[in-house]
Amino acid sequence: SPEQIIEKYTLLNVYKPFMCNSRYIAQKNELISSDKNYSLVSIGVNASKLTWPLSFQYCPVCVKQDLTALGETYWRRYFQLPGMSCCPVHLCQLVDSETTFHASQRHAFVPADNRHYETSGNFGIVASDSQQTILSEQIYELFNKRYSNHSTYQWSHYYQNLARSLNLMAGKRVDHKQISALVRGTWGDCWLHRNGLSLEIDNNWLLAIFRKHRRPFTYRSL
Repeated sequence: SPEQIIEKYTLLNVYKPFMCNSRYIAQKNELISSDKNYSLVSIGVNASKLTWPLSFQYCPVCVKQDLTALGETYWRRYFQLPGMSCCPVHLCQLVDSETTFHASQRHAFVPADNRHYETSGNFGIVASDSQQTILSEQIYELFNKRYSNHSTYQWSHYYQNLARSLNLMAGKRVDHKQISALVRGTWGDCWLHRNGLSLEIDNNWLLAIFRKHRRPFTYRSL
């Protein structure tokens, strides 16, 4: 059914927990029945500063296993998302293929054949990089568990309560400087900048998610 195709083969469900139910249904109906698709604009992907991969990414271990078990391989949708740098199953560093994303050809079928990937050579295992592996596992989890819709009101309260529970408060206000220092200390400025999450500007994304929210969150706000 169209609903099954959307759930199993698109990226819409990764945004589902971060939008209200009526908005999610509207996006799903647009994908199913609309002559023109504005979902990337409606969800906020086009306006986002997040850095998306420039080419299709793959895990060389997954490719080898696919070829052995199935005789062919395929592009995994969760490998193509911002912040996804390693395979959550094999903890192997993802590799950029020779197949780039072209907006003018986004509806073309590009098979994941051996012209686009390399399965020989040494590939980095990142099991020791806990932050990188945890993030990849959390993104992967969004595709493998059923989550309910949540409104921006609920997300605003979640982050406010999170700050209180971690004692990141300056009196009755959220201590944005302390939160920023913790995030920068955990991820590093280079990683944040590379993924479009720089905290150098005053009115940045991290400051916004701890305020009363009017715009939708994204899966990267987990």
